[in-house]
Amino acid sequence: MFLREGECIALELEGLGTHYLERRSGQLSLSMPWSAADAHPLPQLRLKGPLPAFLRLATTRQVHEAKTLGLSLEGDATLLLRASQDWDAFKTTLLTGFCHRFPNLAQGLYSLQHQLTRQTQDLGQQCQDYLQDELGLLANPRAIADWMHDLDDLRDDVARLEVKLNHIKLKLKNHPHAAPTL
Repeated sequence: MFLREGECIALELEGLGTHYLERRSGQLSLSMPWSAADAHPLPQLRLKGPLPAFLRLATTRQVHEAKTLGLSLEGDATLLLRASQDWDAFKTTLLTGFCHRFPNLAQGLYSLQHQLTRQTQDLGQQCQDYLQDELGLLANPRAIADWMHDLDDLRDDVARLEVKLNHIKLKLKNHPHAAPTL
């Protein structure tokens, strides 16, 4: 648990207000105060920056490089270091909280994930084709399957030949003057 009961991290998103990551009644939540009744404890850490910087932080786990990702930190940075020890809880809370607050963000993240997955698969296929066809560094999967089939046939042929040779040996041993036949 990277946040203990009553601890709070303020996430100040440029143009989108301040959101509070805190643990209440044992549950980790991301919230935004709407009124004075929704008061939050004094945050031990303030992270400030644009939404993309927060998303990069949540998806890359580079807590030591929060500043290079475009975030400024004020307060107890050890909270962020503790987050790296319970990363799934931090990432899930941050991403689902943002997606609930900003529905278009959820759709955009889904589309981005789908697009990146497709592009990654396409790039992988292109690399495989290049290494296979242009450079000849990878064997064609069909050629490997054919070669394995031929190897199985050869192994079976060798086994049959071995049986025949043993049969001929036995015949010659029992009948030394008989002509061998295959």
